[in-house]
Amino acid sequence: MPIAQQQKSIEPSLRQEIRRLRGEVRRLKRRLKETATPVAPLLRRRGFALHQGKRRLEEEAVRRFTEAHADALYPRMARYSFRLIFRDVIRCQRGFGLSDLTRFCAPRVAESHLRFLIGLGAVGERPDGRRGKGGGAKRYRLLLHPVRSFGGLLEWFLAEALRREFAVSALWGVKVRGLPHGGDLDVVANLEGRLVYLEAKSSPPKQIDLPQVQAFLQRLRDLRPDLALFVIDTELRMRDKIIPLMEEGLRSLGQEGTLQRLEGEVFHRAHRLYVVGSKGSLLGNLNRVFQDDLQQTGGVL
Repeated sequence: MPIAQQQKSIEPSLRQEIRRLRGEVRRLKRRLKETATPVAPLLRRRGFALHQGKRRLEEEAVRRFTEAHADALYPRMARYSFRLIFRDVIRCQRGFGLSDLTRFCAPRVAESHLRFLIGLGAVGERPDGRRGKGGGAKRYRLLLHPVRSFGGLLEWFLAEALRREFAVSALWGVKVRGLPHGGDLDVVANLEGRLVYLEAKSSPPKQIDLPQVQAFLQRLRDLRPDLALFVIDTELRMRDKIIPLMEEGLRSLGQEGTLQRLEGEVFHRAHRLYVVGSKGSLLGNLNRVFQDDLQQTGGVL
């Protein structure tokens, strides 16, 4: 066989092997990160173990994207306007224009965020180019497949914020063996030897119902964290729906159901269960929770 033909026959298999090895390296890095993060011992003390099973394709896509662009993506994700834009991009993923992204922010802000997502390779122009025969507004589509929800990106951002802003070891998209009411946990963290659990809601409050709140509370009973946060990425008032839902959920489980306002859109029950919104600053609200927790646990004197 001529050398040129031999090279052509080898190249496909070589490329396939390179892809396989890259995937294996990613999995090994992730395994090292998870085992090096001191969350697993806190779960073992409660009778549970991290599950290393196969992940869903959507979660794998989010992990690859966030690992590749973490340093550029994180500062943008800290901005509420960007999270709203990214959520709308995922919602309208098959085809959208700039006008579809201006429900909650000015066109110049939406355009800046859209250009950023194009630069990361998450968004591209539709193959048909422009709308209609006479041109018109450009149309775009999501290239981050098969992502259909903003939830995984919000979980990544919260775990990343715990690590970057508060030096707290954290894992997101965690699967745990042995939990009676579901072993998929959004974010778990080790705060100075104490287990913290965050449940992240990217949907607006109108899409959150009592069964979801009850499932969260059941997971708290199973997991027994030292600190729990129910995080809703919205600037709407928690008192209008979420707090009454949480209080009803507590009562349905035979618990005293009153939550107190800590500050702004941050509420608590006995300084151990917190409901956190995004109004003001999601990072600022998380900081307020950890300040309150430190004040309750006390110091040397």
